[in-house]
Amino acid sequence: MDKGLDDPQAPMAELIRRVAYAVPALEVVDTAIRDWNIKLVDTVADNASGGGFLLGLGARRLTDIDLRLCGGILSRNGSVVSRGLGVDCMGSPLNAMLWLARRMAELGQPLKEGDIVMSGAFGPMVPVRSGEVYLAEISGFSPIQVNFEDGRADA
Repeated sequence: MDKGLDDPQAPMAELIRRVAYAVPALEVVDTAIRDWNIKLVDTVADNASGGGFLLGLGARRLTDIDLRLCGGILSRNGSVVSRGLGVDCMGSPLNAMLWLARRMAELGQPLKEGDIVMSGAFGPMVPVRSGEVYLAEISGFSPIQVNFEDGRADA
């Protein structure tokens, strides 16, 4: 975020003005709950299954890209394992981000300057296998490559 957003009724245009830029990102989902037998209360206690994230290179201004039409592909060892479009994320990743910005403002914890906001996934998550190489490609951005070894990621 280039500037904070504390208006629970903020229009989309205001959100776009306050976002510094977009970069490709890869979210790592993880849980401490055995066998993913997870319920809502477990998800809250488990930090929403947030295991971390990787940010890629090639920052772009929102006015220079159409996130709704952006395509995303995740490959494992060269084979596609997940795919989707920005439109698959609430019609646009910006719709998801606007919902979050408004909700956080309602709760008195608005998005602030410098915050990193993950706007939602383009495709379904896939299980990670140790020793394999993953490549996330989102049209208009530099790809992100990572492999997971013994519980840690090397990007």
